[in-house]
Amino acid sequence: MQYRKSAGKGFIDIVIDSTGLKVCGNGEWHTRKHRATKRRTWRKLHLAVDATSHDIVGAELSMVMPLPI
Repeated sequence: MQYRKSAGKGFIDIVIDSTGLKVCGNGEWHTRKHRATKRRTWRKLHLAVDATSHDIVGAELSMVMPLPI
């Protein structure tokens, strides 16, 4: 994860969280219209937030691997 250092001196408290994002595009509409089966594409967004100022100090976007059937 890329990290941006604060301008101040000393340590800062960092809160880390992640959330799943569904990627939609032209294929999603086509799949819904024709009731075709298609695996949806998901990404996971990881954020590092300064607990005091609520600034995002780091972010990473990763792939979510589908579970085997």
